[in-house]
Amino acid sequence: MCSAPSVSAPKIAEPEPLPAPKPLPPPQPMPTPAAPPPPPSVAPTPPPKPAPIPAPAPIVQDKAQIQAPPPVETAAAGETEPIVKRRKSARTQQQQANTGTGALRIPLSTKANKPAGASTSGKGLSSGLNIPGTSL
Repeated sequence: MCSAPSVSAPKIAEPEPLPAPKPLPPPQPMPTPAAPPPPPSVAPTPPPKPAPIPAPAPIVQDKAQIQAPPPVETAAAGETEPIVKRRKSARTQQQQANTGTGALRIPLSTKANKPAGASTSGKGLSSGLNIPGTSL
């Protein structure tokens, strides 16, 4: 057995009964509503006045004020022709978009690009860990 002292449950006294509820008063009849008073008589309001029309803009009679000035050619405008570039294919666009991810890739181990810790076998091939099956 364990060495803890024995504890007995506390004794709870019996609850007292609740008093009997008081009886409800008898229902009262609803009062009859009085007739509502008639609505107040209001004289009809006249319709609102229309908004004033703004004065028309003055009519220009002179043709020189209506037309735009003639275009002015500059020296460089006629000398250079527009350059028309060929549309890039979807593959070319995808390859160009992926060039920024090249810094995130681990380069393959080659003779010219030897990573640190790579050992070469007798044949001069790299045995880097990221090239599977290079042991000959």
